[in-house]
Amino acid sequence: YSDVDLLILEEPNTFREGELGEFLMALWDRGFRVSQSVHPVADCKRLTPGNIEFNVSLLDRRFLMGQEKLYAACDEVCRRPPGEFKKALAELIHGRHEKFQLSIQHLEPDVKEGPGGLRDWQAIGWMRKLGVEAEVDCGDCFQTLATIRWGLHERAKRDVNLLRFEEQDALSEGYAGGPAEWMREYYRAAKAVFGTCRELVDRVLDQK
Repeated sequence: YSDVDLLILEEPNTFREGELGEFLMALWDRGFRVSQSVHPVADCKRLTPGNIEFNVSLLDRRFLMGQEKLYAACDEVCRRPPGEFKKALAELIHGRHEKFQLSIQHLEPDVKEGPGGLRDWQAIGWMRKLGVEAEVDCGDCFQTLATIRWGLHERAKRDVNLLRFEEQDALSEGYAGGPAEWMREYYRAAKAVFGTCRELVDRVLDQK
């Protein structure tokens, strides 16, 4: 039940009149929550000062359909990103962590935005694309975090990411050890992801 972020590359004469609107309407009619942005390829060949969300979306992009040569034209963003972008990204991540007191120890954690959540797992990938390597591989933690978020969405039938006590009881039903042991699995994954993410953030912020 998450939204779908689409980056649509448009060059002159890419679409006939009204075609793009028809495509987006078809997605909405099929139940997708679409957040789209439309840009010429030139916008995607460079990082834009002051627009870190769009810059991050360029790092996180995946080819879905269309002309692969247009998609490939954006590759230089990852090849030669300016150094200040790393710091801006690290500051953005640090600011989000501060909203949660720089701790994974919350009784009802946010499994997406909270420290050690899926956003931190994504941030590790962004840092790696910018050349900041992590010493620890947190790939195994993704399955734990993603499964919990999937369960929250399926239970609520909407985009819900806060793991409240009620959801902890419901989602851990049948789990050996009950809710307490089930939550320990979450905290083990969150600790590993948060620790790795903080290592990368602190390394960038400590650079002169």
